[in-house]
Amino acid sequence: MLRKTLELLSPSHCAGCATPATTGASGTGASGTGWPWPAGVCAAGGGGDGAAWAQGVLCGRCAVLVRGRARRRMPSPVPSGLPECWSAADYAGPVRQAVIAYKERGRTALARPLAAVAAQVLGAGLDAVIGPGPPVVGVVPVPSLRAARRRRGHDPVGRLAALTVRALARAGRRAVLSPLVEHRGRVADQAGLSASLRAANLSEAFRVHRARGGAVPRAWPPSGVAVLLDDVVTTGATLAEAALTLRAAGLRVPLAVTLAATPRRHPLPRAEDFGPSASHSTHRSPR
Repeated sequence: MLRKTLELLSPSHCAGCATPATTGASGTGASGTGWPWPAGVCAAGGGGDGAAWAQGVLCGRCAVLVRGRARRRMPSPVPSGLPECWSAADYAGPVRQAVIAYKERGRTALARPLAAVAAQVLGAGLDAVIGPGPPVVGVVPVPSLRAARRRRGHDPVGRLAALTVRALARAGRRAVLSPLVEHRGRVADQAGLSASLRAANLSEAFRVHRARGGAVPRAWPPSGVAVLLDDVVTTGATLAEAALTLRAAGLRVPLAVTLAATPRRHPLPRAEDFGPSASHSTHRSPR
């Protein structure tokens, strides 16, 4: 028991491949720069302690895989109302193991490096979908079920969203944490459900959290633009339903950001294959 407790407090193995994580900060990955970005520079592009964040939680190789490459990854078929989805990597191998370790196994030390990755994806997605100099956006975490939060002992996506906003600020990007979406009632666990069952399960599952008396909450983004944040996109049903809820309340939701996307058998073309102009026109979010 003591050994397991110490492992949670100061894990000695990589969350992605279970090898001794002695190279998280000082080892070299595929780019030869150690932790996926140069030491002292966070994933979002600004100054920070990005290299130190990986110490003891990811080896150099897995750090590079988790950072991935920010690009558009849409599920197929695309559910109605889904914003343009951007993520860092496919949800497979060490990336999947790292996300599960953070979300389900209490490896909360992964929160900072994962938030740096999410900030990088969000910045790239905003540049492609909205263009240079986007307005102050609200980062809206997709809420977990209360039962899931109790079981895990923490709120992984909520924590990820808060740290992502901080990482964006260090990179000079303006964003506010906007925990506006909450569950309306009872929703079944999505694990193991097909795309159609997920959509039915989530139909009208969310509502916008309001202050007392129905007042607009302080977390409301001043620009009226919201970006959804979740850990993984599978069928897109959850993100689509959350986006529809926010739009019904008057917000624009052009983008959804995740750490990873479940791989498809027939992937759609990548945004960069079409160039910036195509990203603005051809890949508009379904409205």
